[in-house]
Parts: sequence; C-alpha cells; structure tokens
Amino acid sequence: MFKALLLLLIGGPLYYIQDPLGKGIEPLLKNRDIKIIKQVDQHTWLVEGELEKVNTGIYRIARYFKPKGKVKHPGIKTLDIEWDPFIDSVLSTISIDSLKAFIQRLQNFNTRYAYTDSCRAAEEWLKIKLSTYVDSSKLWGFNHNDTWMRNVIGYKTGQQQQFVMITSHLDAITYEDPYNFAPGADDNASGTAVVLEAARILKDIETDLSIRFVPFTAEELGLIGSEHYADYIYTNSEPLVATLNFDMVAYQTPDGLDFEIYGDSTGLAFNIMKQVAELYTPTNNIFIPEYTWGSDHAPFALYGYDWTFVIESNYHLNPNYHKPTDLLSTLNDTLLLNAAKIGIGTLLYITLCPYPPENFAAYNVGTGDSLMVKWNKHPWESVTYYTFYMGTSPNCYTDTLNTADTLIFIGNLLEDSTYYMRVRANTPSHKGILSEEISITLRSRPVSPSLITISPSRNAIEIAWRENTELDLIGYNIYRKSELNQNFIKINNDVLTDTVYIDSPLVDPYWFSYYVTALDSSMNESEPSCTLSARPVTLSHGVGIVDEFRAGNGIPFSPSENMQKAFLDTVFSWIEYYIYNVD
Repeated sequence: MFKALLLLLIGGPLYYIQDPLGKGIEPLLKNRDIKIIKQVDQHTWLVEGELEKVNTGIYRIARYFKPKGKVKHPGIKTLDIEWDPFIDSVLSTISIDSLKAFIQRLQNFNTRYAYTDSCRAAEEWLKIKLSTYVDSSKLWGFNHNDTWMRNVIGYKTGQQQQFVMITSHLDAITYEDPYNFAPGADDNASGTAVVLEAARILKDIETDLSIRFVPFTAEELGLIGSEHYADYIYTNSEPLVATLNFDMVAYQTPDGLDFEIYGDSTGLAFNIMKQVAELYTPTNNIFIPEYTWGSDHAPFALYGYDWTFVIESNYHLNPNYHKPTDLLSTLNDTLLLNAAKIGIGTLLYITLCPYPPENFAAYNVGTGDSLMVKWNKHPWESVTYYTFYMGTSPNCYTDTLNTADTLIFIGNLLEDSTYYMRVRANTPSHKGILSEEISITLRSRPVSPSLITISPSRNAIEIAWRENTELDLIGYNIYRKSELNQNFIKINNDVLTDTVYIDSPLVDPYWFSYYVTALDSSMNESEPSCTLSARPVTLSHGVGIVDEFRAGNGIPFSPSENMQKAFLDTVFSWIEYYIYNVD
C-alpha cells in the first residue's frame, strides 16, 4: 500500500513503522538488522535500518521526509454543500466497465514493481491513455537508486491557473517474486482507475480550476515519486489548491464499513468530500480529520497543501495485500464505483463551484437599525455575482440579495436583535459553496471591549484588549481602582485610540484593577469590560533570595563561609541586605 520517503541520516535510513492493529512490531524486527530508536505513540515506532525490500506484511512503513518549507492554505471551512443536478448527472455516467477495464490492463503488465521494465511500460501506457482525455500528458522523470522512474501527469486547463490534483500510485509490490509477478489490482490499480475515469468523465467539461491527473510511481519504495513532485511544486511556487489521493479502494473488507477518509479538518477538500460521500453514495465510512502517512498525499500535506486520502476500511483485512493473488476477480464493483463517485464528485465541486469569499464580516453602523457587510472580491474571473442570505434564526434565512458588490449596507433593522448571515460567490453556470454562518447583534452604543491580558512590569502595568468593530467608534476609556481607593476613576485624559495602555509610574506595591469602555462618535459609552487586576513590580519592600550555603574548605569549587560572604558583599554592594541563618 505505501511507504513514505525519509531523510537518510548517519547510521542508516530512519523509518516510521505504523502498526494498524496495535499489537507491536516484533514480527517485523525478528532476524532483521533494524534498531528501534523510540516508540512515538501506541501505533508508531521510529526505527533505523534499510526497509525498502523488507517484507513488511501489514505494517505501514514511512521513510522520514523533511519538507523544505510550508505553505498556508486558506483553511476555508464549509458547513453545507447542496445537491447539484448537473454534478449528479455527471456522476451517473461513471462506468464500472471502464473502471474494471483500466484495472485489467494494469494487471496485465504482470508486475509493476518500480525497478522493472514492466513498470516503465505501464508508465508509457498511462501517459498515452491520459492523452486521449486531457489537453496534454507527460512522463515526469527522476532517478532513484540508479533507476530512471517516471510519474505520469495529465493536464486539463481551466480558466484559472490554480489547479487540483487527483492522484494514485501506479506501481505494485509482492514479496515472493516482485520482478516477475506483482499484479496489484487493489493496490493500486483501483486508485489509478479512479484517476483515469476522472479524466475520461471530465474530458468535455469546462472547469474553472485546472486539474492534474497524477499516477505516481515508486510509492511502494517509500513515496519516492510523490516526494520528488511535492518538492517540485513547492520549489516552483505552483498554485496547488488540493490533492485528492486514492489508494486501495475496491476490496470489500468484512467489517461492515466501506472507506476510511482522511484529511485536514480545516481544509475545503476534506469538508467537501465528506458531504459528497453522504449526498451521492450509500457508503458507510469513517471520516478521520487528522494526518496520516498513509500514501502519496503525505509529502503534500507536510508542505501544508490541502489534502484528502481515501482507502478501503481496515485494508489489512484484505488477504491479498501485497500478494500475487491481488487480482481484479477479488474486487467489489459497488465499492469501486462509489470510490469513483466520491473522487469525481469532490473534484467537480472544487473546480466548478467557487469556494466561499474570504474575510466575510458584519459591522454595526452605530445607529441601532443598520449594519454593513463586506467580503473580499473572489479571485475567480468567472464569478459574476454574490448571493447574500440573512435571517433572525441560525440557518434560517428570510432575506436574500443577489449583488455584484462586495460591500452592502442594510437598514430598517431592529435594535438589540441578532441577525445571522451567509454569502456565496456564483458563476453564470454554477452556484458557489456557502460560507460559514456569521452573526451580529445590532446596538446603538458600542459593545463592551474584550480584555486580553494584564502584565505587570517595573513600576508599571500594561493592559491590552481586542479592537472593537463599530464603524462609528472613536476610541476607548480606561478606569482604575486600587487597594487605597475602591472607586473606579478614568485615568486617560484623551480618548485612547490604541488597544494597549501602559499605566505608569506606579511606585507602591498595591493591587490595581482595570476595566475598559468603548466610545462612539455620538459619545455613547459601552458597558464596562470585565475587570483584570495586577500589582506592579516596585521592589519597594525588598526582595527575598533563598539559597543554600554549605561551608567548604576554601579550595576551588568549595568556597568557605567567609569567601561566600565576601562574594555576597560584592554582588549586593549597592544596596543594604541582610542574611538570615535558618538551620
């Protein structure tokens, strides 16, 4: 299924070994020149030793990979996607016969072990096959252990340079005779068939985002192909939006489940894929919003790109895993068809339906009956208008506005009422994905500021608070009381425009308490914030230093009592100090 590439360190390569059953890795270590470095968690060990050609059985092996840096994906969440009749009609054209024909052709190479000429032939066939569906295709080569290997890349050009990848691995492995027989129908002709079927289905569909269809090679040797390509994508700052990876998606294990779907919980791809699976397939899946080495998505995830990974549930229950019996005849048509629906459906939503506009926010105007709403202009040139939804109950919208603007004012509202709202960006042919819901309560006076921190320092106290968002805000007042004066008094002469205030000088070691209010242009003052208290560092009552002195014999590193007293006299020569002997 997988092994992930890691950096080779002095003393031999390092690998993570992941045990899906949690029963330990002793069977793998037996009679092997492998050293356990440490146990990372219940299921993962870090080991040293050469594992590329070791029969790893059901264990997941991942060679250490260190990315050159990290990108930051938008982290756009979506709570809801809607059933789309066009996408549903496209998914109905997925052909199980086509999927099975792709698997059979890959199986017919007899072996796709990454070091063999037969794997090179499979790469050539995939390039030619993809070229019949996409704008262009190529073999993307790299050298591994003096063997020239090639990823296969099919390019579909959209209206945007940003692109999504749907990926798999084309190579296979067995441990009996990999150079002659490694058919790899489930692992991973099945995932590669999903990639090919996606290219076939989308051949005549114009998409806004571009798409790359990428079967990687040498995954079974340690994610070699995907690591090289992830390095290339990052180094060349290519605008990758997300990676959708499919690995082992056609064997129905006897656990009553269908797929394990992994991804970034803050990523658009994982949130969309989860809902696509629920809307368009009757599958029973486990959705796991956490990182796993798993397969060829891993290098891209480590670089910070959005990602998902789909694999059949409890893959280790497949008795043909990494064996010559991994044949098309053992696979389940329904599971394979549903994997294709999940992958192609997710691909369609991401490439056709604009993601939510960024920085969607609402602001009080200050009149108590109006608000301002704004969001960023969507980067897709095909977006022509936005739909804004608003209501007085969560997820229930009574007012809808279609607009080409990204800033709107809404009036005739009710003071002290809370309004809930969403927005979506639309193209002429497809509605966009709804934003997360935001809310705001209308008020004619500012909201109480939110204090963040209070920090004592030498003869001073620093207070910080969050910035208010009212459009008519002019600043803040800050109030203080002390142990000596229990009444709060305003201590700023002019209205504060910053959100940090330093109260100084404070020469006495008393406790001081503070709260902040916000002020608008009509001189309406908010209710007080919460109160925070602190005491400045004054040193006016001295400092106690606790140390343990033991009289030595006067030699180096063993000072006598008199020598220690002379040292203290030197250190504290500028102040009066006392020594108290405590036995």
